[in-house]
Amino acid sequence: EVAERLAPLAGPPRRLVRILARDDIAVAAPLLRHCEALEDNTVAEIVLTTTVKHARAAATRISPGIATAEAIVAIEDPMAILDLIKNTNVILSKAALEKLCRLARKDGEIATALMARGAMPALAAASLYWSADSKRRAAIQQRLEALENWPAELGANKAPMRRADTESRQAAHRGLISILRAGRTDDFRILFARAMGLEPALAERMFTDKGGEPFTIACAAADFSRQDFATLLLLYNSEVGSSVQKVFALRNMFAALDPDFAWNMLDAWNASLRRKQPASETAAAAEPAHAASHEMEKLRGAVYEAVGVRAERVSAQPPARPVRHGGNLAARRPGSGERSAGGHG
Repeated sequence: EVAERLAPLAGPPRRLVRILARDDIAVAAPLLRHCEALEDNTVAEIVLTTTVKHARAAATRISPGIATAEAIVAIEDPMAILDLIKNTNVILSKAALEKLCRLARKDGEIATALMARGAMPALAAASLYWSADSKRRAAIQQRLEALENWPAELGANKAPMRRADTESRQAAHRGLISILRAGRTDDFRILFARAMGLEPALAERMFTDKGGEPFTIACAAADFSRQDFATLLLLYNSEVGSSVQKVFALRNMFAALDPDFAWNMLDAWNASLRRKQPASETAAAAEPAHAASHEMEKLRGAVYEAVGVRAERVSAQPPARPVRHGGNLAARRPGSGERSAGGHG
């Protein structure tokens, strides 16, 4: 009763409010939800040092502070996080948003809530595509297709297939299909990845993906005809090609895709997966690349070269939990085996 009476006051006794906000959730909830006299850092500390019920109450505050939001994200309670995302007054820091995007890869509800709020960056949403099922992939695609401005650096470098003129592109299409018809799947993957400017990690993911949506996006970017895409779909992945429903679904998806959007997706995936390869990996990749070099002549007109997309790396850490310092822990002088003068024996 005292907590409920104090919660709406503009200037309640601060010490009493802090004590009650740490109490049992029945006492703390009114203060955590409504008391504006509780400072942001105080609420964040309460979230980190009490129970998830306290975090859930804090997530529904009228205006959760940045520190409070980071603390709620840090404890990784799904219910508290969903309440926080749905709170339209909360301001998400870059650190909190990055952590939420990582959690969204494993939690479809968090991913859906983030996209519905419009808080998920394009690159993060594109990366989320890989861990999603077909239904969620369609939702992610719909969200990304509505974006008017993608990061500027995504279109800075052009893949060979994108730079090629129409005649050269069609010749490359014929060459790729003939290689695949001959059953030379490995050569097809190498040449297709080069033509599209795919990072090795992206090419590996794309060709082992069981859903077929990423490959469909790549074919739309390459501007294959519908008939050629249907041929590729039946030849490149037997698991996809053997399902009539899946083939029809992917063909409908292909027909609706805009090539510019498809290129943005490929560039975003490259940016999110790009990493410097160790020298051993580079040497291992050189041999199959050399073996397939003679096939380049079949794809006449398109110039194949290594291209890259600059990736922006952001490193941010969530707030650390408070550390309780033990009084009987003494520092030792390095190498001496003796306790320092300030230690407690």
